[in-house]
Amino acid sequence: MIKVQNSTEKYYIDPKRIIESSFESAYSKTAVTVNVTPPDTVVTVFSVISMILLGGMFFLTAKYDTSADRNPALWYTLASLCTGVIAFIISKHAKSEKLYKEYMSGSKAKEKDKKKEAFFEMLEFDSLPEKMHALELARKVSGLMNKQTDFTFLTALRQINDKLSNVNNPGTLMCKMTS
Repeated sequence: MIKVQNSTEKYYIDPKRIIESSFESAYSKTAVTVNVTPPDTVVTVFSVISMILLGGMFFLTAKYDTSADRNPALWYTLASLCTGVIAFIISKHAKSEKLYKEYMSGSKAKEKDKKKEAFFEMLEFDSLPEKMHALELARKVSGLMNKQTDFTFLTALRQINDKLSNVNNPGTLMCKMTS
């Protein structure tokens, strides 16, 4: 006679371990890793100096055209354009300096921790029991998958779903034939 059990031990999982490992692997796969190098100050200084010289040349040409009774509008426009390029070079240097300082201060770890907290809060990580039936967590995860827009969260939820489907559908021949 075949004995049927409603719940067996092999369908029970440790949800906290699965959620944590899925988030870590999803974050490492989807997080954008930017290779930040220190800004090149020498190039910035020489770029600004060359633009100052070029703008000065345009300004002097405009002065010469004014004394020769010609229209210097083109030269004044080019001189002001050089001023704009100087401002652009300085702003890009300041932005890359700020990015480098943020990167060196370890703000990426803080961002990961914030994202991890949000993910755990979404799954109510603290209220999960030590052992849980895999189907209960699968229902919860499948409901959250449809609502996700964050790619890291979606990847982690998919990994959790895959792990849970492996638990719920073991590799036995009978389970493969019925599914």
